[in-house]
Amino acid sequence: MTAKEYLQQIYITTKKIERLEQSREQLRADLYSIESPSGSMSSTVVSSSVSGDKMEKLIAKADCIERDIVKELDRLIKKRDKITRQIEKVPDERYRTILYQRYVQCLKWERIADNLNHDLRYVYRLHGDALQVFDKLFDISH
Repeated sequence: MTAKEYLQQIYITTKKIERLEQSREQLRADLYSIESPSGSMSSTVVSSSVSGDKMEKLIAKADCIERDIVKELDRLIKKRDKITRQIEKVPDERYRTILYQRYVQCLKWERIADNLNHDLRYVYRLHGDALQVFDKLFDISH
């Protein structure tokens, strides 16, 4: 694993949580879209049983997704804390700032360049240097 791949774990986990949250919201929408049956008494009993089964399955799926979200949030918090502590050990302030803004705050390159009042190319070059320093400090790619 490269230093860049290692640091991208925060972004990847954040995106996974977002996908899980979208799935949860879709299941909630599906739950609310189950309509109550209408018609005669016998069709009500059969239909409500089918609707009840579908609702139970959706609730079980939503519960499973909710547990996955909590698990991923826990992983995210631990990763973010560990990576933040590692970034803080990088000796050059410019490198720390770029690594933190890019990999912990997940900012776009243009925003980082604006924040640092530097040209985008210069920020790219500093980033490359920062990754090399990070890799040497923590022996990520070995």
